[in-house]
Parts: sequence; structure tokens; C-alpha cells
Amino acid sequence: MEFHGDEAGCSGCARCVEACPECILELHEKRPRFEPGADADCISCGHCVMACSTGAARHSAFTDADFYPVERGEVGFDGLVRLFSARRSVRRFKDEPVPRELIDKVIEATSTAPMGFPPHTTEVLVFNDRGKIQELIPHMVKGYAGLEGAVANPVARFFVKRAVGAPLYKALETHVIPVTKRARRLYEERKLERYLWNAPALLLFHADRFATSNLENTWIAVTYAMLAAHALGLGTLVNGLLPPIVDRSKELRFKLGIPRDNQVQAALLLGFAKLQYKRGIRRKLRKVEYV
Repeated sequence: MEFHGDEAGCSGCARCVEACPECILELHEKRPRFEPGADADCISCGHCVMACSTGAARHSAFTDADFYPVERGEVGFDGLVRLFSARRSVRRFKDEPVPRELIDKVIEATSTAPMGFPPHTTEVLVFNDRGKIQELIPHMVKGYAGLEGAVANPVARFFVKRAVGAPLYKALETHVIPVTKRARRLYEERKLERYLWNAPALLLFHADRFATSNLENTWIAVTYAMLAAHALGLGTLVNGLLPPIVDRSKELRFKLGIPRDNQVQAALLLGFAKLQYKRGIRRKLRKVEYV
């Protein structure tokens, strides 16, 4: 790992030294460098290069093409809050495909999400075909029917609770099982699809389960994707039923090419909303205290 300030442009201002979160840079003869033996502690965040006032900073982990000029002042706070406030989960999608260019823009915005520990380990599998999305439904029906049966059996219920832990089991018992029971009944009796809501597009997020902050990174990325889609006029719904089914299925993992060490963590349904809401609903955090 190497870092230096190009002699032709470096002013010796030490902004890169100040920006380093690991405090491993120093000025040597008015030029920045890693402190002796400290290069191994570099986390390759790029802050040193981004903070450089003259563009002279160079880091061996990056090329010039990895950076871009920062534009500020385009979005004010009020505009941002209006964007947040207008977004709602969508469960009724138009029978209309999502153009590839819109999905590409959502992915581009998602890639800007901050990460708890670089480099980003989040991967996204894009479904932009309703038929391929619907192929996942039988797996969900079968998987949750099996879970319902296990929870109904006293012996199996004991092992399920022990395997997932009390908090998750409570969620299964009070929320997931009632939802999937109704979804299965509607699907079998009335041919109504309430597993993936007939969405025309789907983003499936997975990441290396052994990577630092992998789950946090994924959910921040999902949030960015959700808001970017809303800004582009798309409706979204975070779906919690699909990820565990795919993650536990050897057949689906192989078919979808999900790496062995990756955990399927989140799914985001995308499409054009069939209904437009005329009002929002006020939300509040459970409690806010100043210390």
C-alpha cells in the first residue's frame, strides 16, 4: 500500500493527514506519506484523496477514475423531507415493466450508500421479468407451509425456538406465520398472489456473511435504493418473506449463482404504483430524549 502527494501539485497543506480516520499519515519534508510501518493499518477509505485541495494526493488502492467532483447545494433540507414524507410502501403495481435505464439509475444511486467498513460487500441480483419473479412463489408457499407445520408441532416448535432465539421466534409467531397463512390461503383458494405482490421487478440483496458490518451495509443500501426509486417515480416494497427462503434453498442458491459464503439479507420490490396516495400519515419515533 502506498500514498503520496504528487510533487507537481502538492502544497503540503496536510489536509490529507487531518482527514485520515486511522491517524497513520504524516508530513515528511513537507510531503504526505504513511507513517513508517503504518500502511498495513490503512482501511482504504479514500478520505485522504477526497480531502486534497489540489488533487495531488495519490493512493495505490485507487485510480483517478475512482473519484469525482462533489457538487453541493442542490437539495435543501425541506426538499429532502418532502421526498421522505411522500414515500409509501406499494402493494399494488401496474402491469407495466420497469425500464432498464430506471433500474440502472437505482443501482447507481444505491452504490453511493455509505458502508460501515470498506470495501462494500453488498451484492444485488436484479430480476426485471415478472415471470422469473413468479417462479419464486412455489418455493415460498412450500417453505412457509413447512414452517407453519413446525410451529404447530410442540416438539418441532421447541427446536425452532431454540434455533432462532426468543425475539425472532416471537416475530414468527405473532407476525410472519399469520401473514404467510393468509397469503397461502389466498393463493390456493383465490389465486391471489400476496407473496411478492405481482411486482414487475425485484432487487435481491446478499453479502458475505463473514464480512464486517455486512448486514448494516446491506440495509443502508436498501434504504438508498428505496428512496432513489421513489425519486424516479417508482413504487417500492421491502419484502422480508423472500430472503430466508432463498438463503436456505440449495436449489435456488445454485440457480441464482449466490456465492456459498453469502447470506441473502433483503429484497426490494419495484414497479409503477397502481394507486397514488393523496395524503400521508404522520409517524413518530417511540421516544426521543436529550441527554
